[in-house]
Amino acid sequence: MISGLSLVNFKCHNNLSIDLPALTLLSGFNAGGKTSSMQGLLLVSQKLREDPDGAKLSLSGRLVQLGSFSDLLGDLELERPKFQIGAHTKDIKIEWVLTQDEDNENSRAVISEIRKTTGNVTVSHKIRPSSAKGLMPARISNEAASNLIKDIRELSVIGALRSSGRELYPTPKVSEPLRGWVGIAGELAPWWFAKLLDDDIDPERMCSNDPAKTLRRQVNAWGQSLFGGFEANAAIIANSDFVQLEFRTSEREVYRRPENVGYGLSYAFPIIVACLIARKGQTIYIDSPEAHLHPAAQSMMGQFLAVTAAAGVQVIIETHSDHVLNGVRLSIKKGILPSDSAAVYFFDRNALSSTNQLYEERRGVNPVKTIIDPRGRLKHWPTGFFDQIETDLAQL
Repeated sequence: MISGLSLVNFKCHNNLSIDLPALTLLSGFNAGGKTSSMQGLLLVSQKLREDPDGAKLSLSGRLVQLGSFSDLLGDLELERPKFQIGAHTKDIKIEWVLTQDEDNENSRAVISEIRKTTGNVTVSHKIRPSSAKGLMPARISNEAASNLIKDIRELSVIGALRSSGRELYPTPKVSEPLRGWVGIAGELAPWWFAKLLDDDIDPERMCSNDPAKTLRRQVNAWGQSLFGGFEANAAIIANSDFVQLEFRTSEREVYRRPENVGYGLSYAFPIIVACLIARKGQTIYIDSPEAHLHPAAQSMMGQFLAVTAAAGVQVIIETHSDHVLNGVRLSIKKGILPSDSAAVYFFDRNALSSTNQLYEERRGVNPVKTIIDPRGRLKHWPTGFFDQIETDLAQL
């Protein structure tokens, strides 16, 4: 499990370091740095999946479209333009220093240095691009490093814009897709659902509404906690590369195409499937899990994600929903998720620091970390942090 990440001189983050417990919520204002905080890790994951060898990283791929090298640089005054991406577990920390491609290709970055920290000892390794063998060369690797690399590579991402309104869904283009990888748009969730319909899932992730362990029954059970009588059905079409997905909202109804049932079901379905089939220790990053959901369903989504995290799947959420947050808080109060297994980060790029210095003076985004106590209460509530309803009601 990835215990934390760090960024230096990466976009708006001149020096960011945050811990990542089992369940992490990234919140804050638009353009505050939430998405950017994860893009460094996604860039490394993209490299490990698409081109694991060599020292050069393409800045545009399946997971991230970051533009040019110059677009990624922060405002630190450095002798040589570079940025740094780091990740750690309880056993090891790895940091990659990246510079622009020597061939002046602005669409790529090159690893110039790898720093490995175990215990209190940090060892720095200068990298020659011509002889580099991936993001963790064998000569400096160990078991802890290999485990961290695996966790980053298998990071599953579900974006804010998810597949909906399709008649047919695709099958994976590779023979052995990553377990739990449903595609950024959730487009592969129907295939996983059809493939594993009658397989048993981890009992710790089961919905209390249904004692059956199969993926089919548990997807439906969790779906029903969000949408009443929800049921899903999927089948891989013979002699084709497509999957047919159908929904219904009552057992008395016929199954219908997703576009005829509502966006909320289509948007929640890949999240439910991904969380139920992910391996323990895997990390799932979900942008806007609340999209197209009724407030009650948003709260239940927060509780479902808390159950997933409690069962050993790391969940990172980027959200603007106080209902999702409150669903997590309720789960902690109910004892489903330990309070020390959750954290909330509030990003405000334009906020004043505690010494009243402007953003330009304090250089970079420093998110406020908010702890949820065992009773579900928040220990910090900065201005702008899910307080708009109180602000509006005060004027009404």
